[in-house]
Amino acid sequence: VVLDEAGVASMASTTAKSMCVVHKNAILADAGNMEACCTAIILQRMLSPLMQGRPDAIPIVFNTDMDPPTTGPEQLCLICTNGVFRSPHVLTILLRAAEGGVAVLPVVSEPSFRFPTKDFMEELERDSNERLKRLGLDYTGHVLVKVVERVFTEIAIEVNPQDAESVITVR
Repeated sequence: VVLDEAGVASMASTTAKSMCVVHKNAILADAGNMEACCTAIILQRMLSPLMQGRPDAIPIVFNTDMDPPTTGPEQLCLICTNGVFRSPHVLTILLRAAEGGVAVLPVVSEPSFRFPTKDFMEELERDSNERLKRLGLDYTGHVLVKVVERVFTEIAIEVNPQDAESVITVR
């Protein structure tokens, strides 16, 4: 995790820029949230040894320096924190992943994370149209809401970066 001139956290791109291998697994986190960045890196480091025999299975961590993939991951771990669905970085990659049929596993990294409610979804739909246009994404708030709903049809896993490694490994 590195801080830019404005003090905004982003994930270092040393592992993620190695796109010569098409990675089947990826991790996506809100790059503006330090807790989310730490969770993504911890998850990547813990999963990597389990996939050593298959370099394409070792997960990459998407960062803000990367272009959203046109091909690539089949599975995506989404690090869920409050505000994750307002992150331009997350919105761009999540919507493109949904378009490509990528499976998404939500990973909750904040104990205070609130699963999206009906009110939240209505607000997200109403407030996202302009944000998506500014990002140059050809999607509506309605499509974003459908994607978010689909993400939470899976059972979320809780990973708290402050937990002991043995606890995280069991999860």
